[in-house]
Amino acid sequence: MPKEVKNWIIIRLFRKGYIGYRLLDFDDFGKKIDKKVLLKALKELESQDVVIKKPSLRSGKGRFSLNLKTKAKWEKTVMDDIRKGL
Repeated sequence: MPKEVKNWIIIRLFRKGYIGYRLLDFDDFGKKIDKKVLLKALKELESQDVVIKKPSLRSGKGRFSLNLKTKAKWEKTVMDDIRKGL
């Protein structure tokens, strides 16, 4: 489950254009996934430098975007998803 959640996060951020300076608030990820699982996956991605976390005034969890400096790490996940046609 965590790997699927991580892939879902990466693909969601990429498709919505949250790369580099543009940030998505934690509360705006949606209701599709449990918040605890989502937060755990985001922390793992942050420790791997795939996702950038910044403080948020609206929610205490933070705002997130894909790290453009480590594009090679998450680009393969996005390309595989596009090939599958999801």
